[in-house]
Amino acid sequence: MRTIKRILIVNSILLVLVSSGFTTAQTIEVQGILTGAPVADTLLIVGNISVPVHEMLDLSNCRFVLANRYYSMDIRGSLIARGNSAEPIVFGIADTSGFSDYNSDRGGWGGLILSGTNSGIDSAVFENCVFSHGKTTGSAQSLNGGIIKLDSRERVSFTNCSFRNNHAFDWGGAIFVNNSHISFINCEFENNTCGQEGPPYGYGGAVCLVSTWGEIRSCRFSHNNSTGIGGALSLEYSDVLVAESIFSNNRSGLGGALGYMRSAPLLPVAGCLFTGNSSRFFGGAIASIEAAPMYLHNTITANYSDAYGGGMYFNEGASPVTVNTILYNNTAPEGQEVYIWDLASAPAFYNCNIRGGREAFSGTGAGALQSPYENNIDTLPGFQGTIPHPYGLGPESPCIDKGLIIMDWTYYPASDLAGNPRISGELPDIGAYEYQHGLSVPEQEEIHHFTLHPNPFTSELYIHKSMASVESGVLIIYDITGRETVRSPLLKPGETFFWDGTLLSGKKAEQGVYIIRDTGSGQSVKAIKTF
Repeated sequence: MRTIKRILIVNSILLVLVSSGFTTAQTIEVQGILTGAPVADTLLIVGNISVPVHEMLDLSNCRFVLANRYYSMDIRGSLIARGNSAEPIVFGIADTSGFSDYNSDRGGWGGLILSGTNSGIDSAVFENCVFSHGKTTGSAQSLNGGIIKLDSRERVSFTNCSFRNNHAFDWGGAIFVNNSHISFINCEFENNTCGQEGPPYGYGGAVCLVSTWGEIRSCRFSHNNSTGIGGALSLEYSDVLVAESIFSNNRSGLGGALGYMRSAPLLPVAGCLFTGNSSRFFGGAIASIEAAPMYLHNTITANYSDAYGGGMYFNEGASPVTVNTILYNNTAPEGQEVYIWDLASAPAFYNCNIRGGREAFSGTGAGALQSPYENNIDTLPGFQGTIPHPYGLGPESPCIDKGLIIMDWTYYPASDLAGNPRISGELPDIGAYEYQHGLSVPEQEEIHHFTLHPNPFTSELYIHKSMASVESGVLIIYDITGRETVRSPLLKPGETFFWDGTLLSGKKAEQGVYIIRDTGSGQSVKAIKTF
């Protein structure tokens, strides 16, 4: 006991000296209670670390945070780790030998465990960090979350972070989150795995979310694997925005990329690309089990299942709504694009491009399907994109201007997967990418007796009625759904109306296409608002 206390005291003194600037040590060995802001090239963990409630640990002045054996960091307080793009903070283990033996803790470490609430502050902030070689085994205290475990945490954010080569015995190959608020922005997940070949099966090869809310935006999931559901990502009892992300070459038993279970979220899966993913049993790209999310503006192509549903799979009363989505060129022995297992499942499809149409759906629930299937097409998508976006639309694509938009949706993407404006024509395009023909409009253009300046516009638009217009009239501005948003005073020929982007509701206009109609001449012109 005296030896343990002595080690703790020595390390506490060392950390105080470091945070005070009295040492320039390149490597610091730490264990026990750890707080403050250590300064070191390498923080070497030689025993389990803990950060008490109401205390903070700032690792922004470290380059490497490495364990020398199977140790973990138990964070009950707050943690900050802000690296930079040139030199990210690397969390890992000093010796990775034996990591591939998932029955042993050799070559791995216990990662970060963040539990309990720290109300009123950001409980954990990670920027430009790399997380690798976290591992849980059958003998580990926690079987979930290979390198990150979050439980009952508020405001935890990951920005520009990478998660590589992590493994969980059970759920969440890299990250397991329960009852927390999270944010993943521009993060990368690669070669993470979870689960056993027999029970317990893995949920979420990279990320498993349970009873969680937040967002996953502009992320990339590739070559992750789970034995159960969601090769990259699984969500259960959760409401998380999954937007503008790429899922490629992930694999699972069900839902090669994504598994959504027992959830009725308000936030959609929107503007994502699913390609090259696969499943052993059901749903090469996506599996929906007793869930009702919206799948909006996605491109689901070149995925496959070894058995059923190369693209999407539905079971246990699943009733998602799929809108403006390309579901094409997926393969499976049965149900190449869609497989509906049971009579209780009722997925709806609006304004999608689906190979084979409704008649090609397979499964017990396909023949008796009564849910809406409206304004869908079945034709080659016309992909003509280039690296890094090979599934962009060409100018002759039948998906252009064939989408649907309803302005009171909980969420609608402002941009497509390539970062271009979501609506560049009169209507949104089908799929994750928007063909950009509409943005070639000159800054000043006279159409049908109107001059718009500038067009496209960001905040202010001048609408000049030329002398060629004979009749006076009111200008009415409609959004893309045909709903009136602005009405001008009576304008005579030669007069100008200034619009500052404010709608009748008092809110500012969102990005998109607006139609300006003159009641005098009956003529209309299109204006494009960007950010």
